[in-house]
This record gives sequence, structure tokens and C-alpha cells, in this order.
Amino acid sequence: MKMIDDEIIILDRKIKKFNNIIDEFERKNNVDELLLKEQLNDILGQFEVCLKYTNISDYDCSLISAIKYANNIKKHSHSLFDYSVSTLALYPSDNLFPSNSLYPSAFKIWWNTLPLDNNKFKNQYDCYNEKLLNKDLQSSINKVYKIIKNGIERF
Repeated sequence: MKMIDDEIIILDRKIKKFNNIIDEFERKNNVDELLLKEQLNDILGQFEVCLKYTNISDYDCSLISAIKYANNIKKHSHSLFDYSVSTLALYPSDNLFPSNSLYPSAFKIWWNTLPLDNNKFKNQYDCYNEKLLNKDLQSSINKVYKIIKNGIERF
């Protein structure tokens, strides 16, 4: 049991660091894409390690399948995430015309569209599109973290 205890401690640290970084991005209204990619890759890898020791309920299986797809595709995809930062309303001018891109936006980071590289992962791909695509990155990472923590305790 010592090994899984160590892995959970590592996951706890990675989640705390991830959440702090996302909060800092929001405070500064700026996303460091490379840092976010690094943190996301670390967490997805640690999820894989911990999931080996996790009892997953039937209810959570599709979300776990979706997160596994994100982990498997991360090395083949341009970006697992997309984001917007808060923008202020633009003042009318002679050379700007109303469009969706000119309206104020909020700070958000969400899961990006991913390709299906191999048909043998079609189920995971479908789960990803249903459970993660365009969903809030931070809240879904924290949800998977809770599933793992609860599943380890019940294991």
C-alpha cells in the first residue's frame, strides 16, 4: 500500500500546483500556454498511474475513459486546451464593426477538439467528445481527482 500512498501524495501536490497556476492565470488575465501544457501533461500522467489502483463506479467510467483518451492523444495533438481571457468592451470607432469577436469575453480554459488517430480508441474518443470537449478544464480535472481519491479509499 506504500506505493499507492506515495502516488496519491504526488497527485495531491500536482493538483494543488495546477489549481494555483490556473488561479494565477485568472488573476493576471494571462495564460502561459507552455506552463499549462506542462502541468496538464503531468497531471494526466499521474492520473494514469493512480487509476491502476482506483475502483471506478459505472457512473464515472465514461469520464475516466475520456481522460484516458486525452492522456493518450496528448503527444499527437497540437493542444488539449483552448482559452479566452477577459476583454473589455470596445468603444465604437469608424473602422470597427459589430461582430462576436468584439464583445467582452470572460476568462475561460476548456478542453479543445481532438482528432481520432486510431479507430481502436473510438469509444474513448466518443467519451471525450461527450464528457470533456468544450468543458471547463479545471473543474473536470478536479472531478477526476475526486473520483480517484474516492476510488482509492474504496479499493
